[in-house]
Amino acid sequence: MAPRVGWIKMNVDGASKGAQMAAGCGGLLRGCSGEWICGFVRKLGRCTTVKSKLWVVLTGLEVARSFNLDNIIIECDSVSVVSMLINLQVEDKSESRLLSLIRLALCHFLNYNFVHVYREGNTCADSLANFSLVHGESYTVFENPPLAILRCLYNDYVGVAYPRDILIQE
Repeated sequence: MAPRVGWIKMNVDGASKGAQMAAGCGGLLRGCSGEWICGFVRKLGRCTTVKSKLWVVLTGLEVARSFNLDNIIIECDSVSVVSMLINLQVEDKSESRLLSLIRLALCHFLNYNFVHVYREGNTCADSLANFSLVHGESYTVFENPPLAILRCLYNDYVGVAYPRDILIQE
């Protein structure tokens, strides 16, 4: 769903793969009509999935700030990360520095909201996060969508539904 007029939406995701925990992150900014503003990817080296999701929020806020945007909705598919961001508290002290940097970055926006979305509603950010792991550059901002996510963007635009499997225990 597109944000209301005067707001932008940022979808973010982190990815970590393999025994070495190679991590990266990616996200995209869209306007109130659902139009592409930009996308971004960043390689992170070794880190946990939670840290990759905190890094992507910080990176995305820095990108959004460069566009002089005031009102932002940040969507992430991790309930625990969204909770950390809303409460501005972390359980792992190694994540507190990142949270402090995010708190500082938020000061540049008039309004912001953190929202949890299911993985199925975050497929474009997930595609960018996975793309960050194979992309040649350590950090890239895309003015135009990379080919790797065009189908995902199209599916999102036309409203393709992704069924969610739910396990019901009796």
